[in-house]
Formats: sequence, C-alpha cells, structure tokens
Amino acid sequence: MKAPESRHHISDLEVILEKEKGEFEESLWNTLHREAGLSSSILKLKEIGQMKMVARAIGS
Repeated sequence: MKAPESRHHISDLEVILEKEKGEFEESLWNTLHREAGLSSSILKLKEIGQMKMVARAIGS
C-alpha cells in the first residue's frame, strides 16, 4: 500500500470513528438522562411511602 493510499484510508477511518463517537455519546446521554429520571421517580415514590407510614402512625 502506498503512502497516499494509506492516508486516504486513515482519513476514511477517522470520519467513521467521529461518527461512531457522536452516536455513542448521544446514546450515553440518553441512557443517563433516562436513568436519572427513573431515580428521581423512585425517590419520590419512596418519600410518598414514608409519608403514608407517618400518617398511619399519627392516625393510630
């Protein structure tokens, strides 16, 4: 393989790598954002459960 041909292949690979990096970063961001939302919902449900327990204890 000649030097100009090698440079062309390297350039092509760099373009592919940048595209895949962007797709990976977007996927990672979406996953983290979704999990953060789930964590927040779980904490809210836990707090509601604790409030119900306190309300039952006070009402008894």
